[in-house]
Amino acid sequence: MERTGGAVAELLYQFERSGWQVAECSLTLIDEVDREDRGGRLRAVLTELVHDITRLMRLQAACSGIDGPCVVEAMLPDGTPLEIDEVVPPVRAAMRALLASYNDCPEDVDDQIDLVLCAERPSAVRAVLVLLNLACDLNRWCQAHEPTPPGSVIG
Repeated sequence: MERTGGAVAELLYQFERSGWQVAECSLTLIDEVDREDRGGRLRAVLTELVHDITRLMRLQAACSGIDGPCVVEAMLPDGTPLEIDEVVPPVRAAMRALLASYNDCPEDVDDQIDLVLCAERPSAVRAVLVLLNLACDLNRWCQAHEPTPPGSVIG
């Protein structure tokens, strides 16, 4: 896996400190630089982010005494369940990439990342922002429960 030279850690830092707009601008810049390759750099950021979140999910599961397959239950801000088919395709593919990574299915991770990157660019960037939000939430959980988060995520 190509490492992003700290891009994921920087995006997480920007997202945590400044919110969606700053991180979205950074992702858009990465995408503009990367436009000719149709996803090489953005693919590397997305792949690294998926693997970092997977490590955080496993850490949270281990600290909570949970062992077994991962199931995602998406909720709206009001607490009502969100049906996966109601989620825009790039975000749905990003969530499926997480599940594939957690369940050790690397080919499925690659397939789902391909689906994210095939989407219209604003939607693909939005999928990465959703993952950044999840990474920040999991990182906050780790900080509150004192396990050490994996290397490239913010500490």
